[in-house]
Amino acid sequence: MLTPLILAYLGPIFAIIFSALGVAFGQGFGGFGALDGLERQKMGHEAGFRTLMIGLGITESGAILAFVAVILSIFDISKDTTTMGVGLARFGSGFAMGLVAAVVGFSSSMAVKEACKSIFRQPNFAQKITTFMLITQSIIEAPVIFAFIIFLIIKTFVVNPISLYQGMHLFAAALVIAFGCVGPTIGQGIFVKSACHSIGLNKSAYSKIFPFTLFSQAIIETPVIFSFIVSFLLIYSKSSSLLFTSVVSSLAAAIAMGFGAIGVGISTGYVASKACKMIAENPDNYNLILRNTLMTQAIIESSAIYSLVIALFVMWK
Repeated sequence: MLTPLILAYLGPIFAIIFSALGVAFGQGFGGFGALDGLERQKMGHEAGFRTLMIGLGITESGAILAFVAVILSIFDISKDTTTMGVGLARFGSGFAMGLVAAVVGFSSSMAVKEACKSIFRQPNFAQKITTFMLITQSIIEAPVIFAFIIFLIIKTFVVNPISLYQGMHLFAAALVIAFGCVGPTIGQGIFVKSACHSIGLNKSAYSKIFPFTLFSQAIIETPVIFSFIVSFLLIYSKSSSLLFTSVVSSLAAAIAMGFGAIGVGISTGYVASKACKMIAENPDNYNLILRNTLMTQAIIESSAIYSLVIALFVMWK
């Protein structure tokens, strides 16, 4: 039987388990990429090793944030004041933190893996490849920061005992940020893997791939912003409501926005991935490729906008 106390402890447990799994697997893939490049040739091994260490350090940030969240949760749990509402809220926030940290850690490692392989392929271009990897990784890390912010906000609401309905509102807020970050983060991983690989294929196309990467990552990240907005609104506009219908609308809004963002994020990442390879192969066609890619991504993003509109409509109905 799931008691409130068990739920409260399951949240931080899932947070540390998920984050450890995702980050550890990701770091393994990053190390594999560096060894794969070293097997190709020894030139650039110092730059490759340095880039690997920097990349793995950034990949670790998701696990560090999850670890901090777990410590904060465990010291806050009280046997006397843990109601079912508190248990649900703590479980949701911990689950969200762990899931997002896992996906971010694994996706971030895709940049490390391909950047290291590109450095061994283009050792004289190592500095720019490393800089490119750092920028792409920093953007990929944004979802775990959003999840951590939502975790901290929910934490402030469960200092005192809250009702079951209030806990379900907070659980819905955690749910939307958890699933809303999955698709875009996977899409980011798919794209940056292709971008780093493309620079290794044709370093002359760097001046075109770099701005294209910034445009594409911003577009891929859009559903995460939408999910964060819905999560924020659920916390501050609905958490005080004690009506059952209000709880149902909160859960419906969370599902609509959270799951609506998954397909959009992955699809826009795939489109940008293919476009990046085309830029490396045909840099003279950059303007044509950019225009077609942005138009395609804009149409794909409309589905996320539909999800946001429906989520807001359900919340305020």
